[in-house]
Amino acid sequence: MPVGMDCERKLLLAHRSQALTWDPEDKERTALHEAGHAVVAWSFGITVGCIHLDIEKEGGHAQIASTAHLEHFEQIANWLAGFGAEQVFKPPGRKANAMIDCGEVRRLLRENGTSDDEAEGREIHERGRTCTEDRLRKHATKVRRVADHLIEYHYMDRVLFEAMMQEPQEPARVLYFLFTPPRVALSTSHSRFVAAMQRAIERGLECKPEGEGTERAA
Repeated sequence: MPVGMDCERKLLLAHRSQALTWDPEDKERTALHEAGHAVVAWSFGITVGCIHLDIEKEGGHAQIASTAHLEHFEQIANWLAGFGAEQVFKPPGRKANAMIDCGEVRRLLRENGTSDDEAEGREIHERGRTCTEDRLRKHATKVRRVADHLIEYHYMDRVLFEAMMQEPQEPARVLYFLFTPPRVALSTSHSRFVAAMQRAIERGLECKPEGEGTERAA
């Protein structure tokens, strides 16, 4: 085996071994949290970049473009989406892990000249919470699809995320499971993954994903 491949294999094995120490229940909630943020943002037409789980810090992150052009309650809905996804799909949600999100909600209320201590602030907050819950339930399959991938591979880029947002009945050329090797989480392989996916799209390649059914994405 070439030296480079051997090093990459050892790095991948170490990466997987470390992931095994993360409590599965907490890891699933973290994946749902990040998936919730990403899918709700996408539902508002916001660009979502890469999403990843940090196995060292046992946390996660989703790159989401600015939501400043949205109404205040819609911005609040975006910030509540992480905790909301935990509550909807794997209750109870972890309030301690949503401290930053809650802080951003308070900031948005202040910018609107109110707070949770006032009737107007509570109304806006509740409107945002309801909006979050409605969108999470509407796109439940997408949230779970993204979360399941993060649990398995810990990383997803914009190309793959956009593919996962497509409905099965839409025109399909390549499946999002086709180019999802475990090492996709490693930066050294990411560019090859994207290039392979783009070539497949150009060829019009079709393939079945892992699991049941034949779910396809453009």
